[in-house]
Amino acid sequence: MIGQITPLVQVAGKRAWFAAAAAHIIGAALSAALLGFCLGLAGLVLALGRLGAVANLIAALVFFACALRDAALLKWWMPTLTRQTPKSARCVFGTTWSALVWGVDLGQGWSTRIVFSGYYALIVWALLTAQPFLGAAVLGAFGCARGAPVLLAGVRSGRPATAQLAEVCARPATLLFRMDAAIVAVVAGRLLVG
Repeated sequence: MIGQITPLVQVAGKRAWFAAAAAHIIGAALSAALLGFCLGLAGLVLALGRLGAVANLIAALVFFACALRDAALLKWWMPTLTRQTPKSARCVFGTTWSALVWGVDLGQGWSTRIVFSGYYALIVWALLTAQPFLGAAVLGAFGCARGAPVLLAGVRSGRPATAQLAEVCARPATLLFRMDAAIVAVVAGRLLVG
């Protein structure tokens, strides 16, 4: 998507790029929020809210395992699809609407390749909280963050940093993985504290 939306800065201008980037982020945030709502609702139906402190302990352990994996201290197979959002959407929907469709696909998380394992901790947590609106808010923020690199790459479009951003995101032992591991570990600790 970065490779499809970012060139709009130079080809179609900043206004078309901004519309596409905003549509992408909105689609990702709304899609992820819907997933969070459904997971919270499923937890409510399954009465997982009654687990209380046990739910926090389970979520904290999952967050901690994900932090160890992203820090490359623990290896475990991470279920993920290898597909990417279809490039053909641009031909069918046009620039802005295809960016929205790509955002909706990306916001679900499970429908494309998962790079950071903290996603799985968020899924478990949203289910265990059994709070649909809280799950929607937290996963909506996740979706917004997942769509944000399009905006960042477009701001830097035409500069060498765009290629460097894509390169940094592709390397598994980068600063991004270490930062993710640290944040996920902090969340695990917060869940343990209460």
